[in-house]
Amino acid sequence: DDALFCNLLPLGAAADALRHEARLSCVHLKLSPGLGFSHPAGAVQHQPRMETLGEELAVFKGGDGSRDWNYPFELCGTLYRSALIREVVSQIKSSGGVEGGLSHPNRLEVAGNTVYSRALGEQAG
Repeated sequence: DDALFCNLLPLGAAADALRHEARLSCVHLKLSPGLGFSHPAGAVQHQPRMETLGEELAVFKGGDGSRDWNYPFELCGTLYRSALIREVVSQIKSSGGVEGGLSHPNRLEVAGNTVYSRALGEQAG
């Protein structure tokens, strides 16, 4: 997976948002309101409803979109809270993930999405 960022990234705003907005679990740097086509899937994707957060960020509820908008744990341009990453890795390890989920970046994304989605479901429930 590759990502090429052609504009300045709002890293300060992203770090501040993660520091001060308890409702946020991560900041996706590669998603933007104009992203309506998923190249890996070769298909149109549903964009979730968004609200602005300051001048540089948009916020959306996980699980409300499709394809790229519903792939919460990825290793290509997303900033996460360190506590969340520690918990995801811990859960992958406890389920035998050293041989599977932690052995390759693509497997880590799949295992991480399983753990992350379960955690999001528990928060919503």
